Amino acid sequence: MGENLTPVLVFGDDGSQGADVAWLWVNEQQWPGWRIEVISVTPAPAGRPPSEEQASLQPWQPPAPRRYFGTDVAEVAHLTATADPRAVLGRCTDASLVVIGPRGRGFFKSLRLGSAAEWLLQCPPAPLLIARSGRPMRRLLVCIDGSTHAWRAAQACAALPLTAGAEVTVLTVAYGGASADVAGAADLFTAAGATVDVVEMSPDPLELFYSVRDTVLDVANERRSDLVVMGTRGNSEWPTLRIGSTASAVTRYAHASVLLAHA
Repeated sequence: MGENLTPVLVFGDDGSQGADVAWLWVNEQQWPGWRIEVISVTPAPAGRPPSEEQASLQPWQPPAPRRYFGTDVAEVAHLTATADPRAVLGRCTDASLVVIGPRGRGFFKSLRLGSAAEWLLQCPPAPLLIARSGRPMRRLLVCIDGSTHAWRAAQACAALPLTAGAEVTVLTVAYGGASADVAGAADLFTAAGATVDVVEMSPDPLELFYSVRDTVLDVANERRSDLVVMGTRGNSEWPTLRIGSTASAVTRYAHASVLLAHA
């Protein structure tokens, strides 16, 4: 993997149309000084565990390499391994960002969140972005709920080059405990060069799951957000904000790309 001082973008490539969309997304953003690692994993044959060497990422030259058309990246490296893709990407803990497409085959097969993709979303090794379009990220919706996971997602997003010059909406579906983080997130994105607006909503506590989920999706649609940013799990007052409920619903149904992070 990359040097500690060099930001690393890990791109999970399975050759699908979803991966093509995600790679277009990578190309539409600027990554000054970043290292991009294009990782292609061949699942090991059933009943034949790979050797340690096979399971380790190795440089390779694919028949049709992914080309980054910008000139500002430090390096684009193609890496491959023969192993369980979950194990390979699960070791990408030094990445600044992991990018996958919304639909794929094999490991990345559709975000119906069936198996391996759901596993990756449960506890991503690094901030995880599901790219649903190749357009530049101009309008960001950052969801804050007072949890450490949401704060980690906000920090990860604010550190991305795409944040400078973006229009950021900091959204809290207020249910207590998030006000300090809302102010902190607003300051964080302002310092990163974004224009920031804060939106606070009050849900019906008897319908919290539906209110939070629908509010995030509605605000994302109303603001024509290009990216929704949220934690994989919420705080104890939002017991439904975990993969399998609010976060997974947003990941499945948002028209925008989604950035998730786990503390």
